[in-house]
Amino acid sequence: MPTALRGHGTRLLFGLLCTASLTGCNRGPQFGEVSGTVTLNGKPLSDLEVVFMPDPEVGTSGPASSAYTNEKGEYQLVTAKGQRGAIVGTHRVCIRDLAALPLAPMLDAEGNPERGRGPRPAPKPSRVPAAYTSSHETPLRAVEVKPGEQTHNFELSPGKKT
Repeated sequence: MPTALRGHGTRLLFGLLCTASLTGCNRGPQFGEVSGTVTLNGKPLSDLEVVFMPDPEVGTSGPASSAYTNEKGEYQLVTAKGQRGAIVGTHRVCIRDLAALPLAPMLDAEGNPERGRGPRPAPKPSRVPAAYTSSHETPLRAVEVKPGEQTHNFELSPGKKT
């Protein structure tokens, strides 16, 4: 390659690298790693679903994140695609008691309802006040997710009607 062209190519490469560094790489939405504990009357609640929903009314959009609480009431959020955490921004948080959901019928190998097993047990009453289960009524609004690791603990108020 002639020397004159080699210098021009170096300047072109340098210019492209500078432009790329100024514009940055489009990495998609930013996530914050979110964990915490859910309690009621100071006691941890297991078998709850915790859902962080980006609030488009305040300009946050993206995928929802969810988790299930363990026996200590602890959760750690992930998206449906397996991304750890929740999108950075403002969220509404809904909490559902999995023990209070109706049970699906048992199916046999062909997908037909099993017979002779007796009636399925009725779902238990929800330990979570009803307001927390609705994105329109939840008192857990304006929950802010920031970049990095963070903890969001929720003490549910029994005063909310179930």
